[in-house]
Amino acid sequence: MLIKRAGQFFDLLDFGRREGVLDGLSPRFVRHPDHHTIKKVDENDEEIGKAIPEAVIRQLDRHIHLLGKNFPYGELPPEAVNAMLRTVYVVLRDTGRRPAEVAGLDLDCLEFDNGEYQLVWHNMKGRRRRRRLPVHQQTVDAIKASSRPT
Repeated sequence: MLIKRAGQFFDLLDFGRREGVLDGLSPRFVRHPDHHTIKKVDENDEEIGKAIPEAVIRQLDRHIHLLGKNFPYGELPPEAVNAMLRTVYVVLRDTGRRPAEVAGLDLDCLEFDNGEYQLVWHNMKGRRRRRRLPVHQQTVDAIKASSRPT
């Protein structure tokens, strides 16, 4: 809400400057393009439709070891919480599935078929169960590591 109001304020300043009605106002009251705009990211075809920009994903990846730190989750030890949340993040990042779809994955959600692993997931929104999505080995490794008993 605050961001929307700030945007409206800056729109009002821009309008007033453009129309000359704010000529008596200090020139410091103006939108500064380096500080008051969100930079447009030049997207290529592969990035179109992604919910999270690559720059944010890189930052999350750099701090993946902090996932679950000081985050109690029932009786699970901290290492197990970290492993669980790290796996959830990797699956969300690598597959683009919705959080509810990742939360609803079965323990045996991987199938090996025709030389590749596929993630078996349920599209609850579309009421289609047992959908298949090819996944990279890194994602497979994360899922397998989290399903091993500790």
